[in-house]
Amino acid sequence: TNAHPRQLQRKLDATGIKHFFDHIISSHQLGMAKEELLFWENLKTKFPFENDRTLLLDDNVNILEIASLYGVKYVFGIKRPNSRGATIESCKFHLIEDYSSLL
Repeated sequence: TNAHPRQLQRKLDATGIKHFFDHIISSHQLGMAKEELLFWENLKTKFPFENDRTLLLDDNVNILEIASLYGVKYVFGIKRPNSRGATIESCKFHLIEDYSSLL
Protein backbone atom coordinates (compact mmCIF):
# COMPACT_ATOMS: atom_id res chain seq x y z
CA THR A 1 0.00 0.00 0.00
CA ASN A 2 0.97 3.62 -0.42
CA ALA A 3 -0.80 4.32 2.87
CA HIS A 4 1.19 5.65 5.80
CA PRO A 5 1.87 2.85 8.33
CA ARG A 6 -0.61 4.32 10.85
CA GLN A 7 -3.33 4.56 8.21
CA LEU A 8 -2.48 1.02 7.10
CA GLN A 9 -2.95 -0.27 10.64
CA ARG A 10 -6.38 1.40 10.84
CA LYS A 11 -7.37 -0.26 7.55
CA LEU A 12 -6.18 -3.65 8.74
CA ASP A 13 -8.08 -3.27 12.01
CA ALA A 14 -11.25 -2.28 10.16
CA THR A 15 -11.14 -5.09 7.59
CA GLY A 16 -9.77 -7.92 9.71
CA ILE A 17 -7.74 -9.29 6.79
CA LYS A 18 -4.22 -9.11 8.21
CA HIS A 19 -4.05 -12.80 9.13
CA PHE A 20 -4.48 -13.80 5.46
CA PHE A 21 -1.09 -12.38 4.44
CA ASP A 22 2.54 -13.25 5.08
CA HIS A 23 3.61 -9.62 4.59
CA ILE A 24 1.86 -6.30 4.14
CA ILE A 25 4.19 -3.55 3.01
CA SER A 26 3.75 0.21 3.05
CA SER A 27 5.55 2.07 0.28
CA HIS A 28 6.84 4.34 3.05
CA GLN A 29 9.11 1.46 4.07
CA LEU A 30 10.79 1.64 0.64
CA GLY A 31 10.70 5.40 0.12
CA MET A 32 8.87 5.29 -3.21
CA ALA A 33 5.35 4.78 -4.53
CA LYS A 34 3.97 1.57 -6.05
CA GLU A 35 3.49 3.40 -9.36
CA GLU A 36 7.25 3.17 -9.91
CA LEU A 37 8.75 0.00 -11.41
CA LEU A 38 11.77 0.51 -9.14
CA PHE A 39 9.42 0.07 -6.15
CA TRP A 40 8.84 -3.54 -7.18
CA GLU A 41 12.54 -4.20 -7.69
CA ASN A 42 13.38 -2.75 -4.28
CA LEU A 43 10.50 -4.61 -2.67
CA LYS A 44 11.79 -7.92 -3.98
CA THR A 45 15.30 -7.14 -2.72
CA LYS A 46 14.14 -6.25 0.81
CA PHE A 47 11.20 -8.66 1.08
CA PRO A 48 11.87 -11.57 -1.29
CA PHE A 49 8.71 -12.90 -2.91
CA GLU A 50 7.79 -15.21 -5.73
CA ASN A 51 5.93 -13.36 -8.48
CA ASP A 52 3.73 -16.38 -9.20
CA ARG A 53 2.60 -16.59 -5.53
CA THR A 54 2.05 -12.89 -4.90
CA LEU A 55 -1.27 -11.05 -4.65
CA LEU A 56 -1.81 -7.32 -5.16
CA LEU A 57 -5.12 -5.62 -4.44
CA ASP A 58 -5.37 -1.99 -5.46
CA ASP A 59 -7.88 0.66 -6.45
CA ASN A 60 -5.50 2.32 -8.90
CA VAL A 61 -5.40 0.80 -12.39
CA ASN A 62 -1.97 2.37 -13.05
CA ILE A 63 -0.55 0.45 -10.09
CA LEU A 64 -2.20 -2.75 -11.32
CA GLU A 65 -0.51 -2.19 -14.70
CA ILE A 66 2.96 -1.69 -13.17
CA ALA A 67 2.63 -4.74 -10.91
CA SER A 68 1.45 -6.84 -13.83
CA LEU A 69 4.33 -5.55 -15.97
CA TYR A 70 6.73 -6.55 -13.19
CA GLY A 71 5.22 -10.04 -13.23
CA VAL A 72 2.98 -10.16 -10.16
CA LYS A 73 0.61 -13.02 -10.98
CA TYR A 74 -2.46 -12.17 -8.91
CA VAL A 75 -3.46 -8.58 -9.59
CA PHE A 76 -6.98 -7.53 -8.60
CA GLY A 77 -8.66 -4.16 -8.55
CA ILE A 78 -11.10 -2.86 -5.97
CA LYS A 79 -14.29 -1.97 -7.82
CA ARG A 80 -15.50 0.62 -5.32
CA PRO A 81 -12.51 1.97 -3.36
CA ASN A 82 -14.69 4.38 -1.41
CA SER A 83 -18.13 3.18 -0.30
CA ARG A 84 -19.57 6.58 -1.17
CA GLY A 85 -17.61 7.10 -4.39
CA ALA A 86 -17.79 5.95 -7.97
CA THR A 87 -16.71 2.54 -9.16
CA ILE A 88 -13.62 2.04 -11.30
CA GLU A 89 -13.64 0.13 -14.58
CA SER A 90 -11.06 -2.15 -16.16
CA CYS A 91 -11.21 -4.54 -19.08
CA LYS A 92 -7.81 -6.02 -18.22
CA PHE A 93 -8.10 -6.69 -14.48
CA HIS A 94 -10.66 -8.53 -12.40
CA LEU A 95 -12.31 -6.08 -10.01
CA ILE A 96 -13.66 -7.34 -6.71
CA GLU A 97 -16.63 -5.95 -4.80
CA ASP A 98 -15.29 -6.91 -1.38
CA TYR A 99 -12.57 -9.02 0.18
CA SER A 100 -14.92 -11.94 0.89
CA SER A 101 -14.80 -12.82 -2.82
CA LEU A 102 -11.16 -13.83 -2.35
CA LEU A 103 -11.98 -16.62 0.11
